[in-house]
Amino acid sequence: MPKTNKTKYAILGLLSLGPASGYDLKKTVDGNIGFFWNENFGHIYPILKRLEKDGLVKSVISESDNYPAKNVYTLTSAGKGEFLKWLRESPEEPPIRNEMLLKLFFGRQNDRREVESMLLAERKRNEELLAIYGEVAKKISAVKSDDCSYWNFTLMFGMRKSEMVISWCDETLDLLKKLK
Repeated sequence: MPKTNKTKYAILGLLSLGPASGYDLKKTVDGNIGFFWNENFGHIYPILKRLEKDGLVKSVISESDNYPAKNVYTLTSAGKGEFLKWLRESPEEPPIRNEMLLKLFFGRQNDRREVESMLLAERKRNEELLAIYGEVAKKISAVKSDDCSYWNFTLMFGMRKSEMVISWCDETLDLLKKLK
């Protein structure tokens, strides 16, 4: 079965939360779902045009004295239906591409201090992520929405993953020290 472009569904989902411009969608991606889903302007705008052509979204030009005119998109009933249909499908298994693990796999050919440094950097990155997740949790707790529980579920995943990576880094560093 060919893989489908999931950007379409990310955009439909974001528009299910409310009308937005392409710029607004990118800000929402970066500020809310960017920990587990990434989109760039080069994907967002062509998909918005295609979604509009397919009747899944509609746009109106929003003008303001302070800002240039922009297209604001809303979900159509067909778009909502398409999004809900996708939500009910089983997710595809994503391909795994982890450069740090690839380098570790070939780590015997590298200087051990470089491998240790790489693992310490990965540990630190995940400690920083945990701190960011803590801030996100505070922001979510300040929002009054029925969606908050589901947002917290995805946040818990990120937190547990970072906790696991930190533990794995510690264990791997200990094992690395025991190697001859």
